[in-house]
Amino acid sequence: MADNDPNGLNRRGFFGQFFGLVAAASTLTLLKPSAGQEDKTASKQVQGYRETEHVRQYYRSARG
Repeated sequence: MADNDPNGLNRRGFFGQFFGLVAAASTLTLLKPSAGQEDKTASKQVQGYRETEHVRQYYRSARG
């Protein structure tokens, strides 16, 4: 098949430009810092196991 198109748009050129734009757009989104990310790190609280009063009460009741 010939790559000559009367309209000047051939398949290789189209896909080359398309994938170039996709690569550029994905690079920009990866390099752009998100505003939400700054808020998450600033308001990060200690998470995990905490021995609160109701947990201590359960431990006392479970022992005896």
